Amino acid sequence: MISPVTSETENDRLRVLSVCVGNICRSPVSEFLLQHELGDRVESTSAGTHALVGQPVYPPMASRLDAVGVAHDGAARQVDEPLLRQSDLILTMTRELRSRVVELVPAAVRRTFTLAEFAEIVAAAPHLAHPPSGRAELIPLITAAAAQRSAVAGRGADLDIADPYRRQDADYAVAFEQIRRCVAVIADAWR
Repeated sequence: MISPVTSETENDRLRVLSVCVGNICRSPVSEFLLQHELGDRVESTSAGTHALVGQPVYPPMASRLDAVGVAHDGAARQVDEPLLRQSDLILTMTRELRSRVVELVPAAVRRTFTLAEFAEIVAAAPHLAHPPSGRAELIPLITAAAAQRSAVAGRGADLDIADPYRRQDADYAVAFEQIRRCVAVIADAWR
């Protein structure tokens, strides 16, 4: 279990890991949008359970990031135990991927959510009096979210963002928009 650090500094950023399969479509979009929206409060990264290691963001998703003015430098990497252990918040694209993450690191269960699940929980939480500024203020919000997981559990497949890889352009558009909306909800709640 990760505990908050004892001293707060401006460099005290929440470590957020987004996870999908290949780490070239959904999770990098989540990574880069979260970093763009939350700025220096987070250190946003991504990885894949079957990553196409070294590959850039897939062109249909890269062009959508370009269209909204979000930088996307980086390359796909494989998720592993150390990466999961050092992450404060793990956001997967599906419930199945959430289960895989928890199988790798069972202790991560209370800080692992699907992106849509976390957005739903955060949206339903009471409005914050002031925006959380660093990791020490954000960790309790993640703990509180874990306690509310059952409130959205019945949403089933609505908590998943389908993999658009090698599908129609419309599938990329749908996945991108779902991720963008979820990130916007989280960012609005934490601003």
